[in-house]
Amino acid sequence: MLQQEPEVLSHFSKKPWTIPWPERQKVCLETYKPCLMYNHEDHSLIPFREPIEGLGKSHYQFSVLIMRSLKNMLASRLYENPQWNLRKVQANTRQIPSLYREYADEFLGNTHYLTFTPVKIWFDLWFTSQPYRVQKANEMGLKNTDSVINYMAAYRKKGSTFDTVKAFGGHAQDMDVLYRYKKMANNKVYQRFIKKYPDLLVLSDKIHEKALSEIH
Repeated sequence: MLQQEPEVLSHFSKKPWTIPWPERQKVCLETYKPCLMYNHEDHSLIPFREPIEGLGKSHYQFSVLIMRSLKNMLASRLYENPQWNLRKVQANTRQIPSLYREYADEFLGNTHYLTFTPVKIWFDLWFTSQPYRVQKANEMGLKNTDSVINYMAAYRKKGSTFDTVKAFGGHAQDMDVLYRYKKMANNKVYQRFIKKYPDLLVLSDKIHEKALSEIH
């Protein structure tokens, strides 16, 4: 996601992939950017290389790692892709078991792959705790206002995996995001996955405990 001057937003917001890379890179490097966020989702942290060459240098740089409880993350992935069987869950490009374990180890401080100042955010606590949101904003030198806490992005013209903008636009805090797993309680693939990877549940619980303990 890019937050830049209006001319840069208009340059990139619709179909950036249709713009030749040299031109895109030139705009990124030469344009003043109050804030630039580069999404590195569903990829291994090993080895992790920050995209400085193509985006330009920054005065402040952070590596933000956002994680969610295993049960709810898995529920969203399966609900969005009901055709998956257990093999596809394990072997698809997202590589859920290995990536979740890798991200969890980094979150818990067992590994140190993130090169810039790390900011680790546990989504479940961020959603429910205003002090936690303030704390994480402070870690990045920002001020949390909760001014758009109920904003819901129209992802794929819909909203989230489970809910629509039409139903929850303007009151996103009412979404049942912490209990998505209940919708998959009778899903056999979900049940087999949880049973096969109990270590991931343990890691998920450890992260939750760590996040709770760090609230000032």
